[in-house]
Amino acid sequence: MGSNTALAEIILPEVTLPENAQPENAPPENASPIPSPGIEETAADLLRRLRLLVEAGKVGIEIDMKRHEHIDSPVIVEADSNRWVYGALLLCAPAFWQGGPLIGFGAAGVCLVLYLIFGRSGIRRKLTRRVHEVALFDIDAWRRLWKFGGITLRASNGQSCAAPGQSWMEFVRTAGE
Repeated sequence: MGSNTALAEIILPEVTLPENAQPENAPPENASPIPSPGIEETAADLLRRLRLLVEAGKVGIEIDMKRHEHIDSPVIVEADSNRWVYGALLLCAPAFWQGGPLIGFGAAGVCLVLYLIFGRSGIRRKLTRRVHEVALFDIDAWRRLWKFGGITLRASNGQSCAAPGQSWMEFVRTAGE
């Protein structure tokens, strides 16, 4: 057997380009990282453009919280609400054991009020953060989220697009114009 480098030189001869030349398919140096609308874009390119539009404030994401608090939502984490249940159990079980049913039900009522005031808003903040920090960066997560529904994209020009019935890709292509 001969040397692999000799074989590589035969199959792939060394090519040198003039100093200022660029390969045929290379983008120009001042090209935007996001393709222009005239070029065929992949779903990942469009998701990147959507993320930039959201960051620039040109597009808003409205989330149907009631729908996305459901266990089947791709952005909900069951542990978020379980923490509140475990905390309530830690407070209510000793209250029932030490103080009886009246004290126990009183502790359960206090836990319920605390959950309604602080727990639900915290869970909703985390859910919104997951949409912005996870789904907008991962095309597979975004596709699952869009297929699940309960998301509406709203452009500053009044244009809107609701999941899952409308095409978010077409919306992004026209939203920045």
